[in-house]
Amino acid sequence: MPVSRRLGLLAGALALLLGACAYQGPESQSNLVTQRATWFSYLASDDIRAACAAGAPERYRLVYNADFNRQVRAYDVVREPGSWVLRQAIDRGVVFDGHLSGLSSLGAPRTAESRLTDAEMAELTARLEDAGAFGPPDAGLTLGAQDYYWLASGCHDGEFFLTGWRHPGTDIASLPFVPFIASHDSTGVPFPPIRPGDRSCTRGLSDRDDVICFSVRIGQDGLAGY
Repeated sequence: MPVSRRLGLLAGALALLLGACAYQGPESQSNLVTQRATWFSYLASDDIRAACAAGAPERYRLVYNADFNRQVRAYDVVREPGSWVLRQAIDRGVVFDGHLSGLSSLGAPRTAESRLTDAEMAELTARLEDAGAFGPPDAGLTLGAQDYYWLASGCHDGEFFLTGWRHPGTDIASLPFVPFIASHDSTGVPFPPIRPGDRSCTRGLSDRDDVICFSVRIGQDGLAGY
């Protein structure tokens, strides 16, 4: 069997792991397999929803999908003793071009942490509010693996929220919270440019096909479908 075909089957096996397990915390992002095995649970913020109740501390999760096969950036804001912490994990993708040399970044996501003061946390909260994160979600919005989008979820004032914004319907680079996140990102991995034009999500393996193909849909109270 050609090397490219064997690598394609490996990628397909990784794709089947998507959504198979519940997200259990930062250790779930320690390597590519566990990170992707818990991806749908992470996107749906099952862990945040389960802990969100009156009196619970603010907690935010922001995911930037820049074509899942190329780069995904995940940010979690959590309360720790003495400060707020911005956890960061960058998955630099798995891409094939039909040859062994086309395999890129099959390994652990790049992770980092930054500390936030109370004032900075208040600024981020205000920016999320300005973006409409805490208001009615864009129910019915479908977000594909090949798309460029932001997904925001969390626990705010004791209530769970989840919504998203997709290019080109929204100028996602101009969302109020994006400059804040970019300025506090300490991974050293630059944000990728948005590639112009529409791209289809395909399931085969050829010189231009995507390796992993899926979509999620926003509902009135979280993710409504995969």
